Amino acid sequence: MSRNHHCHLPSALIAYAPSLHAEAPPSQEAAPSSSKPQIRLSEVRKHGQNSDSKWVTKGTKVYDITDWIPGHSGGSVILRAEVYDILDSFYIGDVDPRGLVNGEVPAEQIDDPFQSDPSRDGRLVVHSERPFNAETPEEGLGAVIKPEEMFYVRHHLWVPETSAEGHRLVVELPDGEEREYSISDLRERFKQATVTARLQCSGNRRKHMSDESRSTNGLQWNVGGISTSEWTGVRLRDVLADAGFPVNDPPEDIKHAQFTGAEAYGASIDYGEVVVDLTEHP
Repeated sequence: MSRNHHCHLPSALIAYAPSLHAEAPPSQEAAPSSSKPQIRLSEVRKHGQNSDSKWVTKGTKVYDITDWIPGHSGGSVILRAEVYDILDSFYIGDVDPRGLVNGEVPAEQIDDPFQSDPSRDGRLVVHSERPFNAETPEEGLGAVIKPEEMFYVRHHLWVPETSAEGHRLVVELPDGEEREYSISDLRERFKQATVTARLQCSGNRRKHMSDESRSTNGLQWNVGGISTSEWTGVRLRDVLADAGFPVNDPPEDIKHAQFTGAEAYGASIDYGEVVVDLTEHP
């Protein structure tokens, strides 16, 4: 069973090595890109996802991110993220040219976490394919409630593979005790609630800033990084109460509820928001 999402009460495409094995004959050697040592793909494979020392590749460069991982949430997921801008100091060498095909690591031998991403509506204004980021087109901005296929999409990583049968919500209480809930549990054991909520990417209208002021980093969103919809689910306070947390009389040191998604990203909300019923106080 997968443990896809966590709720805590306080407590790039990187190609990781296991699937890299094709090697070109010596006649296809390419010049190394730096003075760093050349590393055979067979050696890179030894430092894959299940190794104590973890190496990753970008193009023909090899990075040792063993010391970087402990300070970043997400476990093995983070090994395949778009994080190269901060990994330069972990660059240790180049893939030996004898393992390359036409000067590149064979693409078919590189794990592709995006291959299972869902298909998207062709009307969306796409800013990047991998990870997929797209905004609602102008013709869709007039409606207050967006149909699902027209809702803007913001991803830092790929879409995690999961299923309604295997997905689990894990609630971790302050003392470390955990309770698991399946999708069926949430649907059958708790009262459902529906709220209307608007989401907006923090980079919405970044393009306007670049055009009218000065150049900005990041995806150049226009005005479509915002959408409103109706959301149906269960109240967090009900789940926490069922898990054994004293929702109406929390310990004084509890200030936030923290969330971690299957894609390794996390966020938190003030505990006061946990007990507010948005269906009664929009």
